[in-house]
Amino acid sequence: MPRRSKKQPTQTSKILSPSQYQRLVDTLSRLLDKGRKRAEEAVGRELVETYHAVGSRLLAQQLSARAGYGTATLQRIADDLTITVRTLQRAIAFARAYPTAPPASGLKWAHYRELLQLPESAQRDWYETEAAAQSWSAPKLRQAVREQRHRNRTTKDPTKRRPKRRKTLRRPSESTYLYKAIIERVVDGDTLLALIDLGFQVHRQQRLRLAAIDTPA
Repeated sequence: MPRRSKKQPTQTSKILSPSQYQRLVDTLSRLLDKGRKRAEEAVGRELVETYHAVGSRLLAQQLSARAGYGTATLQRIADDLTITVRTLQRAIAFARAYPTAPPASGLKWAHYRELLQLPESAQRDWYETEAAAQSWSAPKLRQAVREQRHRNRTTKDPTKRRPKRRKTLRRPSESTYLYKAIIERVVDGDTLLALIDLGFQVHRQQRLRLAAIDTPA
């Protein structure tokens, strides 16, 4: 008599409900996004350290200080490495502006290329700190530099903020310009329709309101 096979356990309990499936997909998506972000940050940091090392090595050779020879040598190096001379010059400027490689802050090489265009170290420090704290992209940093936001910065401590003086506008006691006008019609108690002579045979009709007078229509 043939042996009966055991009944296989049902898989019904392992079927995900729509909400469970969506939660699983969301979790996996977050894991992938975090992984990609960490990978991008690692690559970006490695690029910053690489260009700093390249610039430090070239700076040690004092190529930028040797007129003619330094330029020709940089061009030859760029040709052999199949990169641009401008990239090598940026690397040298980077090493000169930062004698030691800047600490990891999330900023990429594109950020430091923008920072290297600033002439003063105080400006670079301010924008570097803000870009890292606010997670600015390189285009956002470029925009902030163009807007000169470092000039408009205010201290975050409200006790150190100085109150702004309000300017008082005074009514001028003398007329700046005088024009001859003919009253054509009285609209109401505080409104006149006048024909103003602007000179050079130019006339303009204008409705005038009398100051500090409010007469019901």
